[in-house]
Amino acid sequence: SHSPGGPADNMDRMLARRAFLAVMGSVVHATGTHSAPSVRQRFLDSATEFEFQRYTEPHHSCVLPRENANTFSRRGRFLVYISDRGGAAHAWSMDLKSSEHRQLSEGAPVEPASLTLTADERNLLYVAEGKLWMTPVAGLKPRLLWGEPGLRAEAGVAAIPDGPSAVVVEQTGHGSRLRRLPLGKGAASVMAEFPVAVLDPLPRP
Repeated sequence: SHSPGGPADNMDRMLARRAFLAVMGSVVHATGTHSAPSVRQRFLDSATEFEFQRYTEPHHSCVLPRENANTFSRRGRFLVYISDRGGAAHAWSMDLKSSEHRQLSEGAPVEPASLTLTADERNLLYVAEGKLWMTPVAGLKPRLLWGEPGLRAEAGVAAIPDGPSAVVVEQTGHGSRLRRLPLGKGAASVMAEFPVAVLDPLPRP
């Protein structure tokens, strides 16, 4: 037995407070599903003694877009990638200074190869459920850009460097079709059709 207010009571209260804060911290992290803290770790390669850094969790799959996509911001502020951190493949951004992560898409899983930044780096383009979506990098507000019935926008998506528009590859029953889509006002237009499968459009200025 012990007297109330003694050292044992103080220890119990301290442990209870720590347990409460730990639980609250996990609840805050669980409810904040649209962001994730930095998990950057430094390692030393025992063979070469070079230092390398890991920026994502090893128990989640993380994939960069295709090599000709706009993945890194020009000023080196952030990059975009695909992760199943929330249970499904979604678009995320990582701040290259703080290493913090932010979710940019939700709902249906994103086609990893379709991810690309627009030319002004304010928006992100991606394909989900055979439809082309655009969402601001600054917030989670996806907007449907294209989803014509009977055709399916596959992995081929590119932002046109010198204008507010994008090129999407439609896989048809006879080959592929390149369609230009305005990111604002305007009508979509067919640029070219091919009798073979086209995967990655690469528009030039």
